[in-house]
Amino acid sequence: MREFVAIDGEGVTREDGSHVYTLLAASDGSYIEDWSRGLDTAHCLEYLLGLQARHRDATIIIYGGGYDQQMWLRDVDDAGFAALAQERWLDVRVPGRTYRVQSLFRHTFYAAHGHYDDARRRRVRDRYVRVWDVIGWFQSTFADAVEHWGVRDAAWLAELRRMKDARPEFDAAARARIRDYCLAECRALVDLMGRVAGTLDELGIAPRRWDGAGAGAAALLRQHQTDRQIVRPANANLRDAVMRAYFGGRVQIMGAGVVDGPSYTADLHGAYAREVIGLPSLAGSWKYQSYVYGGAPSCDQLHPHSLYQVRWSCPDGQRLTPLPYRQDGEILWPLMGEGWYWGVELRAAMRAVPAAYSIRAAWIYTPDDYPVPALTLPLGWLQRYWNQRMAWKRAGDPRERPLKLILAAIYGKFVQGNRQCQSRSCKRHAGEAYRPSKRGDRCGERVPAYQSYIWGGLVTAGVRARVVEAAAAAGDDLVAIATDSIIARVPLMLPDSTGRWKYGEIEPGLLCCQPGVMLSPGQQYLRLRGYRGEVDYQELADAWCAGQFAGVLHVRQRYFISARWAHRLGDRGYWRTWQDIPRELSFAPRGYPRADYYAWPRRYGDWEPILPYAAPAGVWGLSEPYQPRAQDIMESEETALQHLVEDQPDEAIETGVI
Repeated sequence: MREFVAIDGEGVTREDGSHVYTLLAASDGSYIEDWSRGLDTAHCLEYLLGLQARHRDATIIIYGGGYDQQMWLRDVDDAGFAALAQERWLDVRVPGRTYRVQSLFRHTFYAAHGHYDDARRRRVRDRYVRVWDVIGWFQSTFADAVEHWGVRDAAWLAELRRMKDARPEFDAAARARIRDYCLAECRALVDLMGRVAGTLDELGIAPRRWDGAGAGAAALLRQHQTDRQIVRPANANLRDAVMRAYFGGRVQIMGAGVVDGPSYTADLHGAYAREVIGLPSLAGSWKYQSYVYGGAPSCDQLHPHSLYQVRWSCPDGQRLTPLPYRQDGEILWPLMGEGWYWGVELRAAMRAVPAAYSIRAAWIYTPDDYPVPALTLPLGWLQRYWNQRMAWKRAGDPRERPLKLILAAIYGKFVQGNRQCQSRSCKRHAGEAYRPSKRGDRCGERVPAYQSYIWGGLVTAGVRARVVEAAAAAGDDLVAIATDSIIARVPLMLPDSTGRWKYGEIEPGLLCCQPGVMLSPGQQYLRLRGYRGEVDYQELADAWCAGQFAGVLHVRQRYFISARWAHRLGDRGYWRTWQDIPRELSFAPRGYPRADYYAWPRRYGDWEPILPYAAPAGVWGLSEPYQPRAQDIMESEETALQHLVEDQPDEAIETGVI
């Protein structure tokens, strides 16, 4: 059984408002502290290196350690700060020694100390430490993870939550209580990860990393040699069509306001995992076909794994529109448009949504295992893990949770962006294209082993196809679409052809504000995409009734600024500080025509449809290809702060670190 040693740290806010990192503790009972000046970089690194030396065979872990990593490296110079912001290797120089460090936010922290060997003419590592951030195995607050796995009783949990709520008011006078709380958290984390590791051993999953469910997904794909089955298209036009056909989940509200009466939900069970299991082989042939002069296939003739260039136009006022459209990086759901789409989604849209469809061209795919692909599904082996997860879920076994996250993370492996070179000898710009030389030059970008936008696009297209068919069945009672679920004003009973659905009921008064921003009075249903927990239902409902349709909510949310975001803001002074970020929540989502949006009566309980997304007239063209946002961009302060809020990951909920 693997041995884990957990660490955690705490800081205090001084009377002058400055914040210092004062305590670093481990589950073995050791700790270091400095309650007057705070712990410096040398002190922290020496403690971590010594901890790994005392536990040579152990895995050092931390839960939501983004804040701690930033505080450990407070004394780096400007060059080190820039490297830290870009997650590159950096040298940390302190009097008498130099440490080699790399900090990968929300993943891992590595530090080493060594000496130069004259005989071998290279640097030799004497001591090292690697700290894994394990929050990705749980994707919840630490208290919720402890409660889910049942590793502590209710009284312990109540005290933990009370101490976490009191963290902003921690001061040096409470040092003994803070130290006990920190050590108790470390010991609980060891028990948590022991349960997770035991689950993985039982499943035969052997991760090489411990930074979350993505490591488990990589282990499964590696054990089944999935990289050998990845085939990327060589034709540039085909690659362009594949990227244009890649979209994420459908998140959309059909109207804004308060629903009078209860709402009803239908959630597609295991949506992404089921699509992954049924993915086709990538070994096959592609043939381009033009339909400009007629002869386009009918709906029933569309092949689910082929690509089609289609134009569509819906009648004015139609609420449910068929297909997504990307413009200036925004995902719209317009009345009309043109783009490349996978056959599985196009076929479902043509059946569910009345519109004029015109297929212009296609890339027809024929797998080598045609006509019996079901016998050779490349990822069909996942069915065994899916069955095990469902058995645990029915039994109420907490081991279901990490397996669920692993299965969901497999899709994410297919759509990983290219990685920057981390070679220590790399002298070229990290953003250059990866072109390996005969000497094995590793500079530039590298394509991840399991990257496949064909598989990734098919997964999301398959989920959207099932959802649009279900949304059409809800008719005019449709309230919202949320990736793999729909909400309606009447109970739903969907046909089996659209998938396996789980049904639920939401308390009366569901308030829909924006796509992804919906909440009910008692927070039985709560979706606050990008807004965390600062939205008050009654304040929002009162603003809606009063007709305050733009800028209805003004709050200032406190965020701890990491090196990455301080670098994007162009000012190191932001680093390791708490900043109040002004927020504004509006009932007018981007992409909706504001002029017509507010033309209805405004009484509490009224429900009126809003217009679908519509692009400006005269600028239609092909939907843009998917392009991941660059990570290292210098922006204006206003733009960077907005991106900071929009990009906040769910995993940051534990610490509030960006």
